[in-house]
Amino acid sequence: MRAAGSDPNARALPRSPAELKGLTPQALSEESIAMKDSARYVKIVEWSEEDQCYVGSAPGLVLGGCHGDDERQVFEELCQIVEEAVDLYKQDGKPLPPPTSGQDLANSLQDAVV
Repeated sequence: MRAAGSDPNARALPRSPAELKGLTPQALSEESIAMKDSARYVKIVEWSEEDQCYVGSAPGLVLGGCHGDDERQVFEELCQIVEEAVDLYKQDGKPLPPPTSGQDLANSLQDAVV
């Protein structure tokens, strides 16, 4: 098993599909796999013709975002921004905005383009 991250509420995650096979559906959903709160928010990195750089955003959680010349670095910075935003909500005792992940946005966007 490997640590699920620095989140003290997160549980250990299995390393391989073989380890997942031994778990019951109930164990998978309730005990074994913990999602960080920041993973509940969609993170978008796209090229901006206007700005001539990559722009990262997390709609529904933070206004603005980040930008840069390297797509991967922009995504990493965006992930950090989202984690910090979630931490700020918690520190201020405010409820988190509704999650934006899990809505099958990739397929919805693909269907809209076709």
